Amino acid sequence: MIAQDAWTAMFHSAAGTLDADEDGTPIMPGGWRESVLRSMLPHVLPDLQPVDALQEILRRREKGYGWAELQTGVQFAAGRRSRNGRNLTTAVRSLGAAQETGGAR
Repeated sequence: MIAQDAWTAMFHSAAGTLDADEDGTPIMPGGWRESVLRSMLPHVLPDLQPVDALQEILRRREKGYGWAELQTGVQFAAGRRSRNGRNLTTAVRSLGAAQETGGAR
């Protein structure tokens, strides 16, 4: 649950720093914010391409409506991201246990 909350907070932080150029085209932030958005956007707004999803997020943030409806997608994406980390941890632990068992023979 903590990992899901962390992913949710990171998404909100990344979305909160979105900006647009003079013609209204969203500018993808750099660093970890870009990674978070690129990994979560396909699950937050699955019917939109990344640039369109960024425009939709900007629109909702600026207009002040539709943000609550977006939260279901954010929670789903955060849950997927947190499970990925858990699955990787489980796989690494299993591999380590298998190597310990194999090395003890």
